[in-house]
This record gives sequence, structure tokens and C-alpha cells, in this order.
Amino acid sequence: MKEKTGVKVEQSFKRLYEKYKIYLWSTLFALFILLVLTKPGRYFIKYHLLDPLQGTSKHYFEAGIKYAEEGYTKYAIGSFSRAINYRNSKFSINRNDPYQIESVYNLAALFLKEKREVEAFNLLKTYINLVPPETIEKNQNKRNIYELLNYFLEKDDKSRKPEARKYKKLGNEFFFKRKYKEAIKFYTKALEIDPMYEEVYYNRASAYMMINDFENAVNDWEAVYMFRGGNVETAILINLALAYDTKLNKPEKALRYYQEVLKRFKPGTPQYNETKRRIEYIKARLGL
Repeated sequence: MKEKTGVKVEQSFKRLYEKYKIYLWSTLFALFILLVLTKPGRYFIKYHLLDPLQGTSKHYFEAGIKYAEEGYTKYAIGSFSRAINYRNSKFSINRNDPYQIESVYNLAALFLKEKREVEAFNLLKTYINLVPPETIEKNQNKRNIYELLNYFLEKDDKSRKPEARKYKKLGNEFFFKRKYKEAIKFYTKALEIDPMYEEVYYNRASAYMMINDFENAVNDWEAVYMFRGGNVETAILINLALAYDTKLNKPEKALRYYQEVLKRFKPGTPQYNETKRRIEYIKARLGL
């Protein structure tokens, strides 16, 4: 019985093949022509089938460069994205891998071209943290990175006093170049002109944190918290909680912010569990 069933199935496949073989071979021939006679097809064969470095960051970087040079933006984005495992705005970078680092910059440039500005901004911020400022300064094509970052930061900044905006921009440029003390000086000048400039408090807090001045950092983060009526990013709450907990030894204040952080996370998640553990630890310290 099983043998008869098997024979029937085989016969059915043969009939289907005979009926549709001309469409099948026509499709395969068209794919062959597409792969061999078009540039994207030849690049696919070279970079995705025959390249001995298949799957490495160098392989994807070189493919991205070639696609970008020929104007195949979609394929270039795909290649650079695979070089850094870019997915849903998340990626992983090896600081010792030059192909990954340059893929970050090239992917940002392509996102700018495609009007994907938020993703471009985040990638450019990552790039300046990976590459020394002096290296960027030496490269004629990359000197505009700081201007681009300032452009993003000032898009919604038109209502502020021009002089304050000027000092904020200078502060940002020094911050991007990792000259944090100079950045703090210009942020402070901006705040002297416009004491309600909440974005500058945020930037100055970040600069203070980079030089381990946590006392001043929390003062500025709390100013942002006050301006926004407590409706701040979770990252600011975490920074406040950790600074008061691990750097300034002020457990009462740390507890307040940890409790706010806990409300931002879904129960059962690793972030929720870790925050809850910190709360219980501080309560035990305080005898609560």
C-alpha cells in the first residue's frame, strides 16, 4: 500500500514538472541573467557567494563601499548593517575592528541621505566615542561630524537666546572632542545667559559625569528633573540613583530614584529584578 502511494506521489510530481518545466527553467534563466549581467547581481556573487571572507566585518564593509559607490544605497545599508550587526537601532562594536568602526560612519552617512536622522545621529555619537578627535580632525571628509551633531541638537532650539545657543554649541563641540572641562565652561556661560535652558543642564551633567564630578552632575540632573516635572528619561533616573548610591553615599536619595526607576520596568524583567534588589539592599541598610 505504501509503495503504491509513493509511486502515485512520484507520478504527480512528474506530471507537475512536465506541465510547468518551461516556467521553471525560464525563471532560473532569468535569475541567472540577473545575477551575471547586472551589477547588483555580480556584486552578490562576488561578495556573498565567492568571497573567502564571507561573514566577516571586512567582507561586509568592502561590499558596502562598492554598493555605495555604484549608487545602490539599499544594498550598501544592508552590508554596513551586517558588518556591525545593526538591528532595530541596536548594534555591537569591537573597538579593535577598523572595518566595524568605519561601517558605523558609512551607515550614518547613508541614513542621513535617506532622511533617517535619529538613527544617523546615534551612529555619529557612537563613532566619535570610538575614534580619537585628532584622527577625525585629520580627515578632511569627516571634519563636519561635529557640525552635523550640533545641527541635530539645535533643530528644536530656536526659541532660546542666540548668545546662549552659541555657548551651548561651543560646549557641545568640546564635549564631542572629549575636552570636558572646556565644555563645562561654555555650558556654564550659556546658563548664565539663560538659566532656564534645561538642555544645557543635561549636557553639563554628562560632562561632569565624564570627569567623575558626581556632586555637580546630580545637581544638574535634578535641575532637568525639576524643569520636566519628573517626566524625564529612565536613563536620568538611573544616573541619579546610581550616583547617590555608589558614588555619593546618600542612600535615602538613591532609594527615592530607584523606586521611580522600578515603575518604568516590566515586572519579571532583568532590569526590574536588579532595581528591586538594589531597593531591598538600601532598605536593609537604612533599617526600613
